[in-house]
Amino acid sequence: MSKKILLFISLLVLLSGCLKQITEVNEQKPLVIATIIPEHGEMIKNVYSKNYDNDIELKSVFPSAEKVSDHWHDLDAVIDEYMKENKDIDIIFGFPTDYLDGLVKRGNVKKLNDLIEEPILEKIAPAVIEPIKKAGNGDVYAVSPTFNNQLLIYNKKIFKELGIDKPESSMNWEEMASFADKIQSQSDYKGIALGFIESDKEFYWLSQSLMDPIQNIENENGKAVVDNEINKKYWTLFSQLYKNNLKATTEEFIKGKVAMAIIPISQLVDTEFIEFYAKIDDVEWGLVEMPVFEENKGGLAFSDSLFSISAFSENEEAVKFLEYIQGKEFAELLTQNSFLPSYWDEDIKEALIQKYGYDLTPAFNQPGALFENPQFEGKRFREIRNVGEKYFIQYLNETGELSTLLAQYENAVNQ
Repeated sequence: MSKKILLFISLLVLLSGCLKQITEVNEQKPLVIATIIPEHGEMIKNVYSKNYDNDIELKSVFPSAEKVSDHWHDLDAVIDEYMKENKDIDIIFGFPTDYLDGLVKRGNVKKLNDLIEEPILEKIAPAVIEPIKKAGNGDVYAVSPTFNNQLLIYNKKIFKELGIDKPESSMNWEEMASFADKIQSQSDYKGIALGFIESDKEFYWLSQSLMDPIQNIENENGKAVVDNEINKKYWTLFSQLYKNNLKATTEEFIKGKVAMAIIPISQLVDTEFIEFYAKIDDVEWGLVEMPVFEENKGGLAFSDSLFSISAFSENEEAVKFLEYIQGKEFAELLTQNSFLPSYWDEDIKEALIQKYGYDLTPAFNQPGALFENPQFEGKRFREIRNVGEKYFIQYLNETGELSTLLAQYENAVNQ
């Protein structure tokens, strides 16, 4: 009888232990992710949580995308305050590297070096990991499973015909300008196209985009300073590049009339887009890294899809989730769609070659530049750039002297 009682008690203990485990599983906390804007929640649902088997609860820092523009200059402070007021958040998602430095300094995002497995971090492409490390003073405080980039593309047939060595990776912009001039002096080809442009106005906005790695609009106690050495140097350089190359366009490059072009990867891998201008079988291009600015060396790799773990999070799932979306399995899923994964190894390289026909190694291997966030809120920043269009075009068309035009520009934006 006593043996039966002991057996019954043992079964009760075993059963209670199983029930406890089941209860713990059932009570597993959902992963709480705060996106910068509500629209980013769709990316979490449709892309990042694919094949992820834990519940996710979504929140949003801003009620709409329109509100973000008011905080271009202090988005890091807004994110930090939101995390302090919402300590249930595990992960913050959807901000560019520009703001990571400020978040790191405020101390409310976790250092990932000791949390995420080292082999995963080691596989993040230099284009993505280098600016993240710069923002973290050598440490990693965020990951970004996807990114965008641009490349310098050259026409192999033209270079072979002219007997000129291919362009080097990471030339500075001054070297790029001289190289393009060399091609034109030895042939009837135009040297370089900087983009799809149909007017001087479009070229102004393109040049401003290419200048993203350098701060050309400064804030001195609320005053916008545009009459500075950066604008003097690069208004001159980009104007000369544009005019010396006879306002070459990417369309002309695709048709074989221009030796080199700056092309976003999204356009490069779009076969239908390329074939609109030329037969894809006739295209014979080489790819090298982007020209760089001496003031902030690095490529134009960009991501506004950073993930960081809140310092207030105690949910172990946060690390598991980042390891999943930054790992090889997820990278392979991305390559099957139209995303460029930041995870980089020989298998991913071969998968992209098979899919697109190009070796995209330069886009992954060129360390990205760490951009500075704008020094004005969005509306004011756009106003300053809008005013600059008029004076840049005057300089482009040689209807004014550079120093005078920049002084007039600065005066106009500070009235």
